Amino acid sequence: MALIGNATFSLKASDIAKAAKKLQCDPNFFERKKLEDAMLDMCRGSAYVPAVKSWMQSASLLGKGNHGGLTEFALELLDLDQEFEKANTWWAIHLLLCLSDDASPYPEYFLTLEPSSNVFIEQSEHEKNVIIKVHDREIERGDKKTAEPSIEKNYRGIASSFIIGPDLPLSNLGFIESAYRGTTKSIKRGNAKPSDATFVFALAITKLKYFPTSVSINFTNLYDKGLHSFLGCSKSYLAEKAKSLSDSEYWSEYINYTTALNIDSLEIKSNCIPKKMLKLMLTEKLQGWQ
Repeated sequence: MALIGNATFSLKASDIAKAAKKLQCDPNFFERKKLEDAMLDMCRGSAYVPAVKSWMQSASLLGKGNHGGLTEFALELLDLDQEFEKANTWWAIHLLLCLSDDASPYPEYFLTLEPSSNVFIEQSEHEKNVIIKVHDREIERGDKKTAEPSIEKNYRGIASSFIIGPDLPLSNLGFIESAYRGTTKSIKRGNAKPSDATFVFALAITKLKYFPTSVSINFTNLYDKGLHSFLGCSKSYLAEKAKSLSDSEYWSEYINYTTALNIDSLEIKSNCIPKKMLKLMLTEKLQGWQ
C-alpha cells in the first residue's frame, strides 16, 4: 500500500484534463528531464507537477514508472469527456482511487465516515481516525508502517479537494458536508448516490480487483471491502439496489442477485467489465452534480 504523494495539493479538473491531453500527445510529458516544460505548460510549480502525476497514477489513469502511459480508463475518459467536466467522470475517478493500492489515505478517508450517519465529526479527529485506519490496513497486509507526518501531508491534499469551489469537482458531487463552529471544521458523509451505471461500474472494478475468478460474491465480502462506504450508502441499500438492478431487464444482463441457504450473493457476469461500464456511465444523460 502506497501513499498518493499529492504533496498537500488538491485534485483539480483543469490539471487532470490538461495533463491527460498532453500525455496523449507526449507519453514522456512527466519525465523529470522535461519538468520545466511541464511546469510552463501547466503553469504550475516544481512540486505541484509531480503531485498531479501522483494523483493520476493513484487513480489508475496513468501507468506506473517513469514511462507509464495513459491507461484504458484515461483514454476512455478523454474520448467521451475530454475536458473532464461530467459528474460521472469524477464518480469514476473517486471509485478508482477508493479501490487503488496506491491512493492511501483516500480510501481510508471514506472508510472512517459512516455513510448513513448525520453526526458531524471534527476534521482533526477524523484525521486521527484515518491515520489509525491506514496503519490497521498496513498491518493486515504485512506492510511497513507509514510515518504519521507523511499520512497527514496526504490527508491535507485530500481534505482540500472537498472544499466547495471552482475546479474542485469532487467537492461538487456531494460526497462530504462541512460545518464550522468558529474556526473548528467538522465533516460528515454527504447524501450523494451513484447512478445505475456508476453502481454497476463499482461492482465491476471490485470484482476485477478482489474476486476475479469468483462466480458469485457474498454481500458480506463486498461490505468487508468497504464498497458501501465508497458509494456512500448503507449496507442494506447496497444489497437492495443490487437486487433492484438485477430484477431489471437491462441490468440483468450484467448482474444476477441470488439467495441460497439464507445467504445473499451477487453474480457479476463476465460481460460486466469496467471499461464497458465506464462507457455506459459517461453516456448516461444525467447531470449528477449536487
